[in-house]
Amino acid sequence: SAPDWIHFGTFLAVTRLNFHVTRKWDLAAEYRIRFDHRVMDAMKDGWLVELDREFYEYMRFGIGYNFTDFSDDLRQSNAYSNHGFFTRVSGKF
Repeated sequence: SAPDWIHFGTFLAVTRLNFHVTRKWDLAAEYRIRFDHRVMDAMKDGWLVELDREFYEYMRFGIGYNFTDFSDDLRQSNAYSNHGFFTRVSGKF
């Protein structure tokens, strides 16, 4: 049987620039655009900055500030109040 498709109509584009300050420390900036084609004038954009550190070859921990007012979780409705500080843990293998 064919899968049930869900059509949200919401798109998120993110451009990220990482700058290696030292071997262990990175500074990052993201430009984000969120667009909902179902609502007129529903394009939102903004910046996010982050400072992160490598703790092991495979793990980084970062802190940052989100200057945008929208969530990057496209599954939820948006209250446009999601700006502020955040933490991020990322890994690789």
